[in-house]
Amino acid sequence: MPTQIKVPAVGESIKSVYVADWKKNTGDYCNAGDIICEIETDKASQEIPTEVAGVITTQANIGDELPIGGVLASIDEAGEAPAKSDKPAATGSEAALCQAETPAPVEPPAPAEDKPLGQATEVLTTPSAKVHSEELGIDLSSVTGSGKGGRILKEDVLAAAESSLVATPEDNREEESTIPVSTIMTMPVNTVDEHASLRGAALFLQQHRIGCLPVTRDEQLVGIITDSDFVSVAINLLETLESQEPTDVDYEDDMADEADCEPDTPTLQ
Repeated sequence: MPTQIKVPAVGESIKSVYVADWKKNTGDYCNAGDIICEIETDKASQEIPTEVAGVITTQANIGDELPIGGVLASIDEAGEAPAKSDKPAATGSEAALCQAETPAPVEPPAPAEDKPLGQATEVLTTPSAKVHSEELGIDLSSVTGSGKGGRILKEDVLAAAESSLVATPEDNREEESTIPVSTIMTMPVNTVDEHASLRGAALFLQQHRIGCLPVTRDEQLVGIITDSDFVSVAINLLETLESQEPTDVDYEDDMADEADCEPDTPTLQ
């Protein structure tokens, strides 16, 4: 009799789980300890291994909701491991050709249920799909689910996110690069022309108490000058002045030297 693999208890308050992914398919041979599937709850996901070896038969589909103790799959321990073939393994191109010649079966979409006018349609989804939709900013109501009953799976959300990433044509990127800054600013921004003086820019920052000032050329942004830039300028100036200061000399010695050099003043009678 085949050995059943059931949904384990994953928490005191958890009554059911979702099948997130199958690692083994019906007809595959499994060794003891192999991971056969992944289940998930509203809080976490968990991999399910098989404790016996044999040929697996899956009992649920991806996206199905199963109660704790529900049967995920069965393992026929009488099934034999596939014999090792002397025939060399197929190359990547040959494997791809075989897959192309054997199309995967397509399940017809589940019929949509009529909802009363004004009633919100419930979006069937899995926890992982919901988490990914929030991270990627995908509206689940615009995603078509491929799971049982139209349930939205993680793969559906990832596919929707990938299809929404449309590359910008080269012509549009070039056009956007020449748009003046003033046409895309959402609020007035103080700018300075690239030929303006450092003193004028520094006074402007001080008067308006702002930390940076965009530098423009023909209304296009070419750089940004910040208060830190002026601090660096001030430090360089101070270092230059310090290097040019004369060596300290005793003032009294200087006065004595000057007195010795002065000619004697004649005394008036």
